[in-house]
Amino acid sequence: MKHSRVLLSFYWWRASLPIALFYAIFSLSLTVSAENCGKPFSMPVTNVALNNGNHMRGVQIAIGSSEQPLAMIPSTLTNNTLIYDSQGQCDKSFTQAKCSTYRGGMFDTSNSTTYEAVSSMSASGADPSDTYVNATSDLWSTDTFHYTSNISSEVAFGIRRANTGGDYLTQHILGLGANSTLLSTLKRDGIVASRSWSMYWGNSGAPETQNDGVFVFGGYDKTKITGTNYSFPLTYDSHCLSGMVVSLSDISLTFPNGTKADLFDSASNLLRACIMPDYPVLMTLPRDPYYQNLQLAVGISNVLEQHSFGLNFYGETYSSDYDLDFGMSISLQSGPSISIANSQVVQPDATILANGSINYSSTLNEVNIIPLQSLNANDMVQLGRQFLSGAYLLVNEDAGTFTLWQATDSSDEELVAVDENGKVFSPVCASTKPDDTTVTSTGSTESASSSSSTSLSSSPTSSSKNSTSSIIGPVVGGVAGVVLLMGLGIFLWMRKSKNKAANTTSDNTNIHGADEKAIPLSNYTATERDSSTHELWGNPLNEMSGHITPKEKTKHSTSVSGVYELGDSR
Repeated sequence: MKHSRVLLSFYWWRASLPIALFYAIFSLSLTVSAENCGKPFSMPVTNVALNNGNHMRGVQIAIGSSEQPLAMIPSTLTNNTLIYDSQGQCDKSFTQAKCSTYRGGMFDTSNSTTYEAVSSMSASGADPSDTYVNATSDLWSTDTFHYTSNISSEVAFGIRRANTGGDYLTQHILGLGANSTLLSTLKRDGIVASRSWSMYWGNSGAPETQNDGVFVFGGYDKTKITGTNYSFPLTYDSHCLSGMVVSLSDISLTFPNGTKADLFDSASNLLRACIMPDYPVLMTLPRDPYYQNLQLAVGISNVLEQHSFGLNFYGETYSSDYDLDFGMSISLQSGPSISIANSQVVQPDATILANGSINYSSTLNEVNIIPLQSLNANDMVQLGRQFLSGAYLLVNEDAGTFTLWQATDSSDEELVAVDENGKVFSPVCASTKPDDTTVTSTGSTESASSSSSTSLSSSPTSSSKNSTSSIIGPVVGGVAGVVLLMGLGIFLWMRKSKNKAANTTSDNTNIHGADEKAIPLSNYTATERDSSTHELWGNPLNEMSGHITPKEKTKHSTSVSGVYELGDSR
């Protein structure tokens, strides 16, 4: 009788083998898939080493199978990412070396086996509603973007066949508009949990004052922030296409001896301002009374000034004989006061030489402010790149908010994930539990457990271009190998049990399947915003909009030569 029970047990296990194998595959698949769990990842904002042997500051991203390094500028002016190839679209007077640095490197399509040209914007997977000057003339393409050594994805982008933004926006554009193709792709593929990004520009300017910043997809870097965080709604309109509108309640100059000079007078009201991460200077500011008050406080009211035509385009330059040793404090209504160091307010005038290197003037210093006057006197104030040397910015398109902190420099990194509701959470890659902490409009940020850079897979090769494919291969291979070993073990165990059944009267012990549980990834879908008004325009990005031109040639009372005033963008 016992012998019959042993044989029945053996036949039951043999019939259950396919079920056991299926359960093993299913459990392992869920566990491995959960590793692609929406952790944030970062790239440096640094002086990127270009293929021409020179350097240009920007977000460091490599493109193509040969991983060509480019210095990209995050921009909310477009939903699509725009790249320059060897044609460059530079002024005819530029050498090839100068043009390459000016663009932040040039992408050589012939040197990438993963590059594909497609017939149209929509065919590439880019956002066809994205409108800007000469968009239809661009060469639409796809290729692999290598963000870090182990994180990459296939991205649709346009190769420019026209100049994009004149001297205000010269480099490759990392398109982060309201319906950003790149953000949607990263979220759809499960690489990040939300269409969010954050940025600290770091310190640019004179080489001895420079330090790297950071750009993060899917969260923010906790080590680069200090103090209270403040969140605001994204408010898109024709005056501020980034949607990041704030009100300035005060601007003051800070001097080394501890004294301050207020640029607001008794009649001043709140100044509405638009944060534009791609803007080449610290800010624009009405000349009357704010910039005039700056000149009085510093003692440069009656000295020669002229606009820069260098990297910090159109700021005011002065002879290095003048003492311009001051910083700035910019106070936001219902928000933080952002301190900007002197090295970011005032910098040597920087220009690109014919050999592609950057020259920092020893005779001209630039105040990184563009005075607004005449036809532009009532334009909305713009807060640009150097503002993000003092402020850390987090944007969440899913939640419809942006958040600001006072920035602090740190060589450490501690990335914090943010979900589509604006909540801080710990990505569930194994057995950790999500946190319900929220980035709120007041109070200090409560951070969840930190998570380091995501480790996914090796960068794709020509036979595997997108991030999903680069993950699936190792997963399937690993699962298949484990299942094969499990199957062999079960087979040998049953064979041994069968032999024992003929020679022993003891019962077999049941083998239970693994009791592992894993949380599968959600099927993310991006909430689209109305992009009908989201055009590539300028304030004063004249060359982008295609309909804004300088309206008059005027001469500053303190200028050595006539300059074109900025066109009215209202």
